[in-house]
Amino acid sequence: MKILFVNEYDLSRPVSGAEYSQMALVEGLRAVGQAVEIFSPGWKKNQPGRELSPLWFNNLFYYLYSAWQISRQKFDLIHVHGKYILPGAVMAGWLMSKPVVVTVRDFKFL
Repeated sequence: MKILFVNEYDLSRPVSGAEYSQMALVEGLRAVGQAVEIFSPGWKKNQPGRELSPLWFNNLFYYLYSAWQISRQKFDLIHVHGKYILPGAVMAGWLMSKPVVVTVRDFKFL
């Protein structure tokens, strides 16, 4: 099974503990033989220590763009780790008839 981990933040440039815990889960799953790929839109403004307005992520364009980007990947399951990319991931899962699992790691805006 190929699992696609989805987060709005690039894990190579973590911005909070959520990205570190997601990487620990990726490493653990890979250690037991699971195929795990990581997807992030990779926005240029997504830099360590730089805050982006929730409006950057919380808009229809972002939802549609992320759904399109995610649906271009090859996977069996989507595991979402970000609240802003969740709508796009759910749309991609629905369009591709793939299951979607969500782990909420950041309760700041909930």
